[in-house]
Amino acid sequence: MINAIFLFGIAVIVTTPSFAGMTNDYSDDFQSAVKLFKGGKNEDSRAAFMKLAAHAPTPKSKAKAMSYAALSLGRQKKYDEAMALASRIEIRPLSIKCRMELMLANQKEKELVAEFMDEEIDLWPEALITSGFYLRGQAYSRLKNYRAALEDFEQAARNACDRDELVNALLNLAGVAQILNEDQKAVDAYLNILQLTNRWHRKYTQAVLGLAAALKRQGKYDEALKELGKLEIPKASGGDWHLQILSTYGEVYEARGDRDQAMAKYREALAVTNAQAGFIAGVSNKIERLVRIQSNP
Repeated sequence: MINAIFLFGIAVIVTTPSFAGMTNDYSDDFQSAVKLFKGGKNEDSRAAFMKLAAHAPTPKSKAKAMSYAALSLGRQKKYDEAMALASRIEIRPLSIKCRMELMLANQKEKELVAEFMDEEIDLWPEALITSGFYLRGQAYSRLKNYRAALEDFEQAARNACDRDELVNALLNLAGVAQILNEDQKAVDAYLNILQLTNRWHRKYTQAVLGLAAALKRQGKYDEALKELGKLEIPKASGGDWHLQILSTYGEVYEARGDRDQAMAKYREALAVTNAQAGFIAGVSNKIERLVRIQSNP
C-alpha cells in the first residue's frame, strides 16, 4: 500500500514493508526468528539467524539475518563479537546500519560520529536511507550537536518509505528544532505527525503535547489549548500521560497569565497516581515556583 504526504513542500511516499527475495519457507523461518528476537531470547535468536544466514536465498536476506544475529549478540553484552559479525555483512549499507545500532546501544556516540560523519547516506539503497540518517542523527543529538542532528533528521524524514520511520524522524526533528528555537519547524513537523496518526496511535499524544508546547512558545495560547483539547484525559486517574497532559495545560495557562487556572491544573497533575517520580518532581517544582511568584507579585 502506498500513500503520500507533503513534508517541507516535498511529496513523501509511505509504503508498507515487504519481504521480497525470500521464499515462503525461508520467510516463515525468518519471522519465527524475529519473534525470538522480540521476545528477548537472544541466544536462541542469534543461533536461528546464523542458521538462516547460512541458507539464505539472496545476499540481501543473508545480510538481514546476519544483522539480527549481530544485534542478538549485542544484547548479550558481546559488543566486540557483535561488531565483528556486523563488519562481515557484505552489503555495506546494511553493515554500517547494524554497526550504528550497536554503537548507539552501547553509548558509543562519539565513535559512531567519528567513523560515519562523512558517510554518503543519501547514496544508500532507498529503503535504508532513512535509517542511516536517523541513527546518525541520534548520535549527534546525544552529543548535543543539535544543528547536525536536525539536518540528519530532516533527511530521514524526506527519504522515509515507512510510516513508523517517518513518524519517529519527525518527532526527533521537532524536539531538536525546539531546542534550537526553530518553533515553526517544530510545529510543522508535529502537524505532519497528526496527519499520519490518530488518537489511538502510540505517538499521537506525544505529538499533541509537543505541538502545544511549541505553540505556547510562539504565544499562540488559544491554539495550544485547542490542540490539547484533542486529547482525552483518562477517566481513571493514573499514569505518565495523564500527568503530562494536565501539566501541559498548566504550562499554557501560566504562560498566558492565568495563574489560578495554571495552579489548578498543576495540583490536579500532582494528584495523579502511578506516574514516574521525575514527572511528579517536575510538577512539584512548577507549583513551588508559581507559589513564589504569587507571593511576590
